[in-house]
Amino acid sequence: SSDLTPRLEFSGPIKKGRAWFHNGLDVFYNVDTVPGLPHGQNRTSGFTASDLTRFQVNLTPANTLTASFLYNLADTNRYGLSILNPAETTTNIRRTTYMSTIRDQHYYGGALLDVGFADTRGSLHNPPQGTAIYEITPFGNLGNYFSGVNQHWYRQQATANLFLPTAHFHGAHHLKFGVDVERESFHEQVVRHDYEVLLADNSVSRLVTFAGAPFEARKNLEAAQYLQDHWTPREGLAIDGGIRLEWNEVVREVEFAPRVAVAWAPHRLKDTKFTAGWGVY
Repeated sequence: SSDLTPRLEFSGPIKKGRAWFHNGLDVFYNVDTVPGLPHGQNRTSGFTASDLTRFQVNLTPANTLTASFLYNLADTNRYGLSILNPAETTTNIRRTTYMSTIRDQHYYGGALLDVGFADTRGSLHNPPQGTAIYEITPFGNLGNYFSGVNQHWYRQQATANLFLPTAHFHGAHHLKFGVDVERESFHEQVVRHDYEVLLADNSVSRLVTFAGAPFEARKNLEAAQYLQDHWTPREGLAIDGGIRLEWNEVVREVEFAPRVAVAWAPHRLKDTKFTAGWGVY
């Protein structure tokens, strides 16, 4: 086998003191040879690549905007090749993933507003080499693999979190609010054909056929909001309480999820802490 792994990075200011960028490329290539198979049909190769680009802009001294884009690719030729699985029985696998993000952080009056959005998309293709019947024998496999997969999916998420300045009322309170909205979809098509299990004399021991629709799909929309308070009534005692409300298209009901936790470090017992918590998830 032989491997090749080049890496390349670029980074620097777009506008000094105001905007920056970074790009990183990572590539991996490998070739494996299987002894005992015919020449020209005894090699499997794989190629993966990952490229990440990031930007940061200081809109004001109190407002920072960041964005990124990630691309992943994985491509394998003759996956599963071995002395018992010749080239005709293998599959070719190709995976791709794209992720785009943007985030804005704004400080004002001692508070922090953090808003973000991410979009992730991907696909998987795993076709066999043909449609010839697949045969499993005591001496190795023959024909073309019986299953091929074609998947696509995406996930979009928007979040907003507000961290308020410390409030003093019977101790210090650190309040946090937030909302989260997600939209996701999944599509899959599995194409299958017959396969046989043969005995040593080449007689058929088992024949397997498939029925049913090859296509499956599902979409969902989820939304949640929460309120959390970190309260320290005195030194050595901390109480965390909060509530989360959730809704999605599958359940179609608002679900309440309260939580509370306590941490106590008594002064008389050095290096000792007691904790307790309760929540509904």
